[in-house]
Amino acid sequence: MNLDRFHLSHWKDLSFEERLKALQDLEHHYAKVQGRKPRNVESEKMPGLNYMGYYDPSQDIIKINEDHIKQDDFHYCCVETVIHEGRHAYQEE
Repeated sequence: MNLDRFHLSHWKDLSFEERLKALQDLEHHYAKVQGRKPRNVESEKMPGLNYMGYYDPSQDIIKINEDHIKQDDFHYCCVETVIHEGRHAYQEE
């Protein structure tokens, strides 16, 4: 998988939709590596920047803080959250 999109020099030029697509692609990649089904990655408005995201087992979805996706300097935080929450999804299987 090409991770160039997550480098700040590229991330800052991506639209919100392109950023969300990049995070979904990341989830697909790690799901394949872990031998599990990929989950949908969606944005959600959360109470503040200290909320990263979560895995919702009832919907089988990974939610990422919408404000993190919008901020240029939260690019690695978004990556870490997708990987972390994908691991929770793996634990649910």
